Amino acid sequence: NLGARRAALPSAITGLPTEGGWSAVLRMPQTSDDLAVELLDRGVVVHPGYFFDFDHEGFIVVSLLTEPDVFDEGVKRIAS
Repeated sequence: NLGARRAALPSAITGLPTEGGWSAVLRMPQTSDDLAVELLDRGVVVHPGYFFDFDHEGFIVVSLLTEPDVFDEGVKRIAS
């Protein structure tokens, strides 16, 4: 359930409001590229915001289509 995965994002991660879709946009304190590489090194795949035409840094995009246990583990790694 995509809504359940969206609701599972911890309050420490600020998501942009959405009305649907299969991804979530997260506002992060780091630059998108640096964070995407850091997360990839920790086994989490995200897209930098500029892949989705965000014109400034600090956004990453995560898929809500992953298996629930994989999603939960990825969110934990993002939050830490």
